[in-house]
Amino acid sequence: MSGTVSILKFDPLTLELPAATVIDGELTIVLPPVHLVVYDLSMGGIIPGAPHVGADYPLARLTVPLDQPMGLGAVVDMVVGCLPLARAAWSSIQDKMKGKPIL
Repeated sequence: MSGTVSILKFDPLTLELPAATVIDGELTIVLPPVHLVVYDLSMGGIIPGAPHVGADYPLARLTVPLDQPMGLGAVVDMVVGCLPLARAAWSSIQDKMKGKPIL
């Protein structure tokens, strides 16, 4: 059975784990949500300081194919081992989205 591990936040590390104790097939790792800012362009463009809508949205998912079934403990160890890379990817996405309009 495939499964999903969600990293809800990095500090302190908070994970949401699947109910299954063994993951088979593929593992999906969901990074924490990224804060998005959506502007109303009906006034002819972006107006600095204008009202906007902000929301946290989970943008990044990593899919890891598994050659053999893995116990939940091994899955958690793998996710913890990938934290520096996952944090760097999430930070890069967050920095790129900061202050950028989504049209």
